[in-house]
Amino acid sequence: MTDPAYKVRLLLHELEKQMDLTRLSYLERDILYVINSVSEKKQIVASQDIFNHELTQRASRPTVYRALNNLLENKYIIKASFADRGFFH
Repeated sequence: MTDPAYKVRLLLHELEKQMDLTRLSYLERDILYVINSVSEKKQIVASQDIFNHELTQRASRPTVYRALNNLLENKYIIKASFADRGFFH
């Protein structure tokens, strides 16, 4: 393999291990990346931001909601205080 993409993937995996993220599913990790990316531009991330992002747009809504619930239960993300659902940080 002459493509260095595998090196980038191995580096990412090593970083995820150091941050103890490897126990999360790929989708849960991608959602965390999306939330961090979007939160650089705005304080609160709407579920629509997650659904429409390039990393997560192929996942079904029920699957994304399950992943969000797992992230909430494990305290990786929190709900925004001003809304019952659909907004995170």
